[in-house]
Amino acid sequence: MLRIVVLAGLILSVVGCYSTAMGPYLAEYPVSPESLLAGEVLFGDRANTLTVPEDDILDTDAAMESFLDFIYPSGGSSEYRARVLATSLADPGLFGLNYQERLSLTARDTFHRRSGNCVSFTNLFVALARKAGLRVYYQQAYVTPTWESEGGLQIMSRHVNALVKLHDGKGLTVDFDQTETGVLFDHQKVPDRRAFALFYSNIGVEFLQADNDVEAFRYLKKAVLTDQQLGSTWVNLGALYSRKGFKKEAETAYLVAARRDPGELLAYSNLSRIYESAGVSDKSEFFAQKARKLREQNPYFHYGLAQKAYQLGHYSESNQHLRRALKLKDDEPLFVDLMAKNSQHLAVQAVDKS
Repeated sequence: MLRIVVLAGLILSVVGCYSTAMGPYLAEYPVSPESLLAGEVLFGDRANTLTVPEDDILDTDAAMESFLDFIYPSGGSSEYRARVLATSLADPGLFGLNYQERLSLTARDTFHRRSGNCVSFTNLFVALARKAGLRVYYQQAYVTPTWESEGGLQIMSRHVNALVKLHDGKGLTVDFDQTETGVLFDHQKVPDRRAFALFYSNIGVEFLQADNDVEAFRYLKKAVLTDQQLGSTWVNLGALYSRKGFKKEAETAYLVAARRDPGELLAYSNLSRIYESAGVSDKSEFFAQKARKLREQNPYFHYGLAQKAYQLGHYSESNQHLRRALKLKDDEPLFVDLMAKNSQHLAVQAVDKS
């Protein structure tokens, strides 16, 4: 799967999608959330001149429409058109896409540069598919977590792809897999505004990695304004404030993320770290428990541990983690498949010992 970097913070872990009680420590903010979006503490009076970007993410042009005319000389069913478009974009002899992890682009820019990451490719596919008359939506896809560390940031990746609704009521998932890492799990259809928020947040993180605070702020602010209920955008904004030494602002951003998106584990993890460094042990432990609870409720967290144990040859330990995963989600073939592999290795070890 191609991955979209959406989280940048002080501490990262597996992301869950589960509800949790608010608790007493989420009642008040050290500063107002509105002040985070104003940016005056970061840039002073200059903040008033910083406009948010207004990218036309799904805009098409004449060249893109000509490409559609070329690959669809005689129309076809919705499934045919979806498959032809996906294979045409991926075919190096016909179009070809060059994967670049840190390149989040609009559909039109992706088409002309023939480069980008998963959000870029998905933007391109969605734009062209809709132009071709297909009913297509963004999906957030859940994958095995991957981390990247750079410049004091730890970044965890998420993934997006596209869902085409066919005339028979079925759905066709289109996913441009370039990284050859991770395992794709469940998909969740999301509205355009959420996908667009991820797009802006992705670019904000890219600027954050490049130490361009002004552009990072502009894009992260736009991400928050696009979907204020998406916790990861607030987490990323908090990471910007934290890097600049504004701890109360970072704390507020993480608190907003936790209140508006209770399944955003990263918010709790970062809050626990903030309070631990400040010596506020009761708050640190409260949020650490929230993070642990979310991990324990996430079957794919246990599956990730099972994978690590399997890779180390600890097959019995791997099965222990898988049993916990199956208690939470007993219809996941990946869990059963890995357990079968563990059992084969354990049987071989038993024969060798006899």
